[in-house]
Amino acid sequence: MTRILTALKLGCLEISRNRTALLLILVLPALFETLIFITTPNRVVSFELATLGAEESIDVSARAEAFVFMAVVAVAFIAGFAGLVLMQRSLDAQKRLVLNGFPIYQLFLSRLVSLLLLILLVSIYTGCIVEAITRSHRFAGVLIGLALNGAVYGAYGLLIGALWKRSLESVLSIVLLTNIDVGWLQNPIFYTEATNRTIIHYLPGYFPSQVAMVAAFTDSSITNATVGALLYFFILLFVAGGLAHHKLRAFA
Repeated sequence: MTRILTALKLGCLEISRNRTALLLILVLPALFETLIFITTPNRVVSFELATLGAEESIDVSARAEAFVFMAVVAVAFIAGFAGLVLMQRSLDAQKRLVLNGFPIYQLFLSRLVSLLLLILLVSIYTGCIVEAITRSHRFAGVLIGLALNGAVYGAYGLLIGALWKRSLESVLSIVLLTNIDVGWLQNPIFYTEATNRTIIHYLPGYFPSQVAMVAAFTDSSITNATVGALLYFFILLFVAGGLAHHKLRAFA
């Protein structure tokens, strides 16, 4: 436990010392929501939510839908890059700790806890911004959706950080998937008109985005979507842990 706490402290220090990253974490959600407030009309739009089926249409203002959607996008971007930084840029420090007797699983666990704490704080911060502007049906459910979205993309960031050595491939991997998935295909307005929805259902942002949207605009159950998001999170986490162990085991 002492070693885990020590490694956890080092992970938190790595995040706190990156002042540019901390500034972006504070600015990015507020910037996204401000742009939505300025550019999105307040007219009513109709769309479908995938987990509810086509028979149930949601009618809300375009601005309210965009607020929740962009909150999901902001948390995904921040979590993905945070996972990448925690895994990739601290790899040399992790190697030194392994040489000094730290078990690999303890190092990975400390990075994971640091990441989840950050995701929790970002989700609450972003959710409060959205709730201050537009009242959701279930604020707690929206927070769960944002946190699950951050957990899934944070695990994806850990995976990419363990997979690639160079920054270019890593950043492109985060930006491309996040932009295509939560930044585009998971938008319920786009989903309503989509012709091939099967692809959308298999993307990592599908279940957590559904949790946030369903909780924000309906009283329907979010249990199945929550389970699906957790399953995706654990799969990505398992793969990331395996890759991290493969890279560090030579120093054990």
